[in-house]
Amino acid sequence: MHRAVQQIIVRDKYLYHKVLEEFGRHLLRLVDLRRLLEKFGETIGSHMGIESIAIFLHDGEKESLNLTWVQGLNPEELMELSFDLQTPCLLALAKKKKAMLRIDMQKDAGCPDDNELLRKMGKYGFEVLLPLVDLDRMVGIILLGPRRGRAMYLEQDMELLSTLAGQLTIAIANAKIYENLMKSHGIMRRADRLASVGTLIASLAHEIRNPLVSIKTFTQLLPERIDDEEFRNYFLKVASGEIDRLTTLINELIGFARPAEPDLKGEDVNSLLDKIERLLAGEARKKNIRIINEYGSDLPPVMVDAEQMKQVFLNILLNAIQAISKDQGQIRIKTRMVRVSREESSEPFVSVEIQDNGQGIPKENLERVFDPFFSTFPEGSGLGMTISHQIVHEHGGYIDLGSELGKGTRVRIFLPPEA
Repeated sequence: MHRAVQQIIVRDKYLYHKVLEEFGRHLLRLVDLRRLLEKFGETIGSHMGIESIAIFLHDGEKESLNLTWVQGLNPEELMELSFDLQTPCLLALAKKKKAMLRIDMQKDAGCPDDNELLRKMGKYGFEVLLPLVDLDRMVGIILLGPRRGRAMYLEQDMELLSTLAGQLTIAIANAKIYENLMKSHGIMRRADRLASVGTLIASLAHEIRNPLVSIKTFTQLLPERIDDEEFRNYFLKVASGEIDRLTTLINELIGFARPAEPDLKGEDVNSLLDKIERLLAGEARKKNIRIINEYGSDLPPVMVDAEQMKQVFLNILLNAIQAISKDQGQIRIKTRMVRVSREESSEPFVSVEIQDNGQGIPKENLERVFDPFFSTFPEGSGLGMTISHQIVHEHGGYIDLGSELGKGTRVRIFLPPEA
């Protein structure tokens, strides 16, 4: 009977440790900090029966640890809690790098009785402290309350919690790196968008000036021919049409220039291409470039953020226009449904192919096209293709590039259709 009871206890303890160890490995795959902390708290709370958990992290500005996530207690009560990283108690805990019971912290970590950390832990019923230490620097602490049924924290529990704290520290560092990377990408996108807007404004200046000249000419002639009904009707028709065209161009430019949060909707890829083509029509005419459309019919919608995808099309079409230095240049835009083999099956994609007969890209530079700040044009920012590649990837698609020096470049964008 004694052996049977021991087997049951050991088996249950083994299973619960196995669950937590496996979860520790999964932590490293999460990159959203809030979700990471929630998952950690939920898992150790449910599997170890911990009633309250509070996580305090270094905010990066002050030398203090501030409340970042809490479970089992009222967050408003703990919001004012903050711990100075330079206190002897926290410095000692950073060197220990292991989970510690509150009752042992005075003896093993040299924390005095009147230490603020110990007093606050006692006030809110926290029994265990997990230090989060990265390269001997404290980046946070986790405070754990009592376990359900007043169960004790055993030695093996403390060892496991120390292991999980180490894994969580690495995961937090990864999440912060990812967060900073996303901020950098956002800055790069805005910089590229501003550069593109500058190019569009220069291109549209001519497009806007011509209709205004026509309208001005008609208004100057109107007083002399006010009684000519045929002239008045013709003037109204021309002026109305020119104003509508100007309004469309300006609205497209404003919509492109305005930063917006990602908004995924089912969009008609042909319609998105039409809008960008209208913006670039003046630039193409200025270089005597002919744009040929071969749009597929009955294409399914693609689930995209329209503004982001227009930025992709604009970047690629601008590159095509800049690559054509000779007269009688040509850009061909083709859309169609394709099936692409991926692993052991094939998947449907909406293909957007943009091909020019420009100067092409040298073979040694093809692999660098998507690198940040690499450009074959002196006036280029080197961000357009990098950002386009990232946007398409985030939409579940990919870009394929082919080029031959002296003959031109072909860019194919594959976007998954709306489910």
